[in-house]
Amino acid sequence: MSVRDLPAPSVSLLLARMLRPFANFRETFVYFALAVPVVTALGKAKATSALGAQIYF
Repeated sequence: MSVRDLPAPSVSLLLARMLRPFANFRETFVYFALAVPVVTALGKAKATSALGAQIYF
């Protein structure tokens, strides 16, 4: 049984609209948080990587 098989919790429409982007953020932030120190430690930080970090936030 997966998470999608369970009935969705009863929440308001506004709360549901706020939870979806937050769930997406939680999925991608781990990769972003790992990539930033790796790029910095390897000395590969350039203007485009700084721009990418700014766009992410």
